[in-house]
Amino acid sequence: MPALVDLKQGSHSFTYKYQKIWWRPALGLFVAGGDFRPYALHPAGLLPLPESVGEVAITPKGSYEIQRSFIMFENKKRTHVISVGSPSQVHYTLDLNQGAPLYYWRGDFADVTEMWFERGEPQLFKPKGLLNKSFGKPNVFQLKNEAESSPDSLDAFNEIIYQSYKLDESGNPTFYFKENETTISQKFTPQNQGLKHEVTVNDGSNFYLKIAEGKDIEKLDKQLIRIDNQYVKLPKGTKTVVRNNEILVPFSGTFSYEINW
Repeated sequence: MPALVDLKQGSHSFTYKYQKIWWRPALGLFVAGGDFRPYALHPAGLLPLPESVGEVAITPKGSYEIQRSFIMFENKKRTHVISVGSPSQVHYTLDLNQGAPLYYWRGDFADVTEMWFERGEPQLFKPKGLLNKSFGKPNVFQLKNEAESSPDSLDAFNEIIYQSYKLDESGNPTFYFKENETTISQKFTPQNQGLKHEVTVNDGSNFYLKIAEGKDIEKLDKQLIRIDNQYVKLPKGTKTVVRNNEILVPFSGTFSYEINW
């Protein structure tokens, strides 16, 4: 059985216990560090070659695929994540702890090899296809006024609590959150090779929707805005608040817009 041991600099002793078994016994020793890959200290051929593993993939065929998982985002593992794949090959990932979109992409859906092979670490979901990274922060929140800073995160146990999701007739989910005393729903629907994002708050005031965050923001016309390598199309007459490389929309009830990349 393989095992990992953290060792400090210096000499170390260990005890090797051999138990007779039917397959050929073998002992290997590898060393690795923070700035170099593992390499073997034992002679070549002492250990059998590792078994090659083919890719385990998920491909939506005729209906939506919904997959809970871990995922890497900006070099950190997000642990409460759900990814939705559509037969139209437009997909997305949502952080349920924050109600925050993480990725949008087109093409193939997912490589889940590290989730299912041997059930070990890192158990990661890997999007495939043409990947577009979102801002990864809460996108629905309350502000006292337009000058107040938007939050980088919300308390997943007090401020925002994921409730459940419900499927429509096509199998596309709507996600429900409780933010303080307000129920919030979010739904992403494939449209025009992008996504229509619909957000509803059932009560409360001073709610804002962050539709984008990026380094380069350009308003192309009254409805279309480019943010880095993605575009958002807003309904006519939408009031926007642009500041600190982010775009907010004050809203109540239901608001929807398009995301394209």
